[in-house]
Amino acid sequence: MRITFTSLIVFLTLLSAQYSIAQVNQKDANGLKQGAWEKKFPNGKLRYKGQFRDDVPVGTFTYYFEEGGKSAEIQHLSEGAGAMATFFHKNGTVMGEGLYVQQQKEGEWKFYDNKSVLSSIDHYKEGKLHGTSKVLYLNGDISAEYVYENGMKSGPFKEYFTGNKLSIEGTFKNDSFDGDYKSYHDSGQLKEEGQYVDGKKDGHWVYYAPEGQIMAQEIYEMGELTKQKVEESFQQDKLLPVELNPDDIIDESEVDPTRSTWDGDR
Repeated sequence: MRITFTSLIVFLTLLSAQYSIAQVNQKDANGLKQGAWEKKFPNGKLRYKGQFRDDVPVGTFTYYFEEGGKSAEIQHLSEGAGAMATFFHKNGTVMGEGLYVQQQKEGEWKFYDNKSVLSSIDHYKEGKLHGTSKVLYLNGDISAEYVYENGMKSGPFKEYFTGNKLSIEGTFKNDSFDGDYKSYHDSGQLKEEGQYVDGKKDGHWVYYAPEGQIMAQEIYEMGELTKQKVEESFQQDKLLPVELNPDDIIDESEVDPTRSTWDGDR
């Protein structure tokens, strides 16, 4: 009697397992995915699992690394609302989280290092960076702030030393520097200032020592250095390695000390 009962238990267990397997990866008469679905890596380990209803993913899909461990969780919202996604580092900590709409990133996304420290906050529109993005230091201070438009840096930006001290400020246009540009010493003193046009230095540039005095001045024409003046108290070979012809050295009389205008012959 014991043998018969044991055999029955084994039979029912096998039958249940076969029934469960048969219920995975099923399509209805119209060829639409229905119910539980799984996909495996070539090594036989689970790649993902989730549920479909009429060929539409519903509920939570879980994805795995090939060597094991969860790589992502995608929680599908009501029809048309998109899906909330969470991605994981291989050590199990969260790598990034945000919303997908039509399988493209949308709205605010947060990204973390493998020690769960927030490293950046980005904004997306139809899968492209769009809006303000912030990069953070490990201590939470802001490292940089950029404005994106359709995936390209466009607009004002700032970069910082630790302690939220300004390092660089300027403007991007189509991923290139364009407009006024300033950089600072970590003391807060101005280090250099000038202007870019389509990613190229243009016009009058001034360079300052940490104590505030002018070290050098340059004139550019669309990226080409045309004139240069280095103050006598600073070594030119350490400051500005570009060598110019004697005729291209800035004449003191040509430079407006207030640098509001440039009166020299360009």
